Amino acid sequence: MDRLVSLTTFLILLIVNTPLIDADRPVFISNAIVQLAKPLTESCKSTTNVTDEQIRKVNTGNFEDGKIIGCYSHCLWQKMDLLDENDNIKTEIIEALLPDEFKGNIIQTLLTCQKRHPPKDDKCDRSFSIQKCYYEISPQTFYML
Repeated sequence: MDRLVSLTTFLILLIVNTPLIDADRPVFISNAIVQLAKPLTESCKSTTNVTDEQIRKVNTGNFEDGKIIGCYSHCLWQKMDLLDENDNIKTEIIEALLPDEFKGNIIQTLLTCQKRHPPKDDKCDRSFSIQKCYYEISPQTFYML
């Protein structure tokens, strides 16, 4: 179950080099995954007061609601145990869970963005910066639930 939850979080927050269905969601993020993640996304929405509209805007490249989006991302990453002791995304989890054809692109982009935005006291700000960095590098594969 922990592995499935970690996979769900990763798929929700980040990116795979696949076409989108309904110009909205990567093909591999099924309705079942969306339903499985719903309690976690709802919890983080409640905790951070982020709205569906703010998340939708981020998915179209509008990052004007930075702080709240960063806090929402960080909340999900924490709930899914995707962060190590240095507050970096555990790429080994991603590597173990994703199909081979997606690993290189995703891990390289994550490592690049984490290097550009090293850990700092404001975890929400860093999470936001990593999300925005990822979108700038690979907007066609970015997706946040």
